[in-house]
Amino acid sequence: MQYRIYKDNVKIKETTSRQIEITGLKPKTSYTLGVSAYNGLRESTRATITMTTRGLVMIVDKALQVGSEVTFEYVEYPFGVIPIGTEPTGLFGGGNRQTLKGNVVSVANGQSRVELKTSFDKLSDELKLETNLQAPGENLVVNSSNFENLNGWSSNTSGQPHLRTHSFWKNDTQNLMVLSNRTKNEVTVGSARFRVKPNTNYILSFSGFHNYALASYDVYFLARMHTSKSDFTQAILPIASQKLSISGVVNKSVVFNTGNNDEGYIRFDNNATIADGEWADLYLADIKVEEGTHATPWTPARQDIYGTNQLDAGYSGFDGYKAIYLK
Repeated sequence: MQYRIYKDNVKIKETTSRQIEITGLKPKTSYTLGVSAYNGLRESTRATITMTTRGLVMIVDKALQVGSEVTFEYVEYPFGVIPIGTEPTGLFGGGNRQTLKGNVVSVANGQSRVELKTSFDKLSDELKLETNLQAPGENLVVNSSNFENLNGWSSNTSGQPHLRTHSFWKNDTQNLMVLSNRTKNEVTVGSARFRVKPNTNYILSFSGFHNYALASYDVYFLARMHTSKSDFTQAILPIASQKLSISGVVNKSVVFNTGNNDEGYIRFDNNATIADGEWADLYLADIKVEEGTHATPWTPARQDIYGTNQLDAGYSGFDGYKAIYLK
């Protein structure tokens, strides 16, 4: 005896087996399935059943309340995560941001299974959302090149830093951040604070140069645990008392380890002028901090693209160039 299998009144298979697997179903979608007997000449009356598939399940590395509703934010990062020029059509610069709702269906071993309430199908099922997760190549430094303002940066000296163009950089058409000093005391500028993974290698990369009067410069990662009320509890010094060039742009990169810290910020120090009263100028652009030991081309930070750095609430998952955050 043969059986004809139907999905939404469309025959999808003929089989002699009493069990079949139906693939290609979408999450959280209703289907009418039917089966009829067929002897090669005549077909029996079709028996039907209507069923609804479950939604995609996200695994959150956190114990949530069973039965509660949670909110996720879905975002696509086509550049900075995959090579520039290979983004899906129409997605350069990001897009397809969506807010998703889900129900917590179970909790075990400190992890929660959350079923999405819609037919959303752009992520892998049972994708895990972990704390302090960053996309490969994601720049953690906000407002780090092509400067229109100095938002996110702060200095120990009034009037510093400032913006200026220079013939060494983009044919004098794009602003650099300039840290100037005409004293024997250091002048510093620090980035906005960002989250990192403890005891993990990150790489700092930037482009820069300086004029003849610069004595030297330092770069610190000033780190702490996010629960600390101190500005920083550990000063990590990836670059100490170095120079770049007075004749052109230098592309610099250096690896550092975060130690037992989960957040911090980058600080550049202009250590002094070598000539009293003469301005020592340190020019900086394309500043990037990313996880790993290999520097990738500069890209804007998430906040620069989407206008917020408050998406992840500490828990995020990545599936290729697609990301989901627990709000």
